[in-house]
Amino acid sequence: GKQVDEVHVYDPAATYFFKQVFPESETYQYFENEFDAIKGCDVIVIATDWPQFKGLADHIVEKCTNKPLIMDGRRMLQHRYDDLKNAGFGIVAVGSPFIHAK
Repeated sequence: GKQVDEVHVYDPAATYFFKQVFPESETYQYFENEFDAIKGCDVIVIATDWPQFKGLADHIVEKCTNKPLIMDGRRMLQHRYDDLKNAGFGIVAVGSPFIHAK
């Protein structure tokens, strides 16, 4: 498979600790907010349940024109899966079958 060139990371609380294990480098890049972190990504992984992540769907639809795969490990965007699917995004959600883009 394709090698990962960059990992964009954002977490409102854990960034400091994450940097201790994975220092910032060409591979690991840290961002000040979730909107900048997802710019230009091939895959968006939501691994924590920070409330602000529930509001990402509109931003993803408007700004992520390359249609990254969305891996929603906390079902933060569950209320918008139909909108995301209809906008052309594939979704892998914990506890659900793969949601194919339209």
